[in-house]
Amino acid sequence: MSISVKCVKCGATLRVPDEAPGKKVRCASCQAVFVVPKPEAPAEPEPAAEPWQKFAKYVKIAPGFHDTAVRNDMRFQFVFKDKSSADEALGALPSEVLTALRRGDCWFRGPNKQGKYQLAWNKVELSIGQGKALMNRVVEAGGEIYEVIIE
Repeated sequence: MSISVKCVKCGATLRVPDEAPGKKVRCASCQAVFVVPKPEAPAEPEPAAEPWQKFAKYVKIAPGFHDTAVRNDMRFQFVFKDKSSADEALGALPSEVLTALRRGDCWFRGPNKQGKYQLAWNKVELSIGQGKALMNRVVEAGGEIYEVIIE
């Protein structure tokens, strides 16, 4: 097999062996000697988007805070197909997140106008990272984000 390279002096295209990168070659057209460049390393893959990010237009996270920053006035609204789906998703949450939700102001819990089961809290105190993890777990469990404000 061979690869194509351009002469650094005259621009002519040369076919060189696959093993040529890093080695000197002579251009057949202009006789210039140059080192065949090594192929560029493949770009680092983009980090996989977190599940919650498919609902990003409904999420407002204050800029400039690290994931470890604790905020005490988070607002979460989630929608599930039914109550049992919501209960299952909440039951799988870490205890510290459940405790924070219980301490928050749960201002809506029940069927919404679309017939889905909705849960809504204000004044939840979590770190930003815990809030993101909560959103990820909800989405992974089949829930949807209706609104989240982390400021």
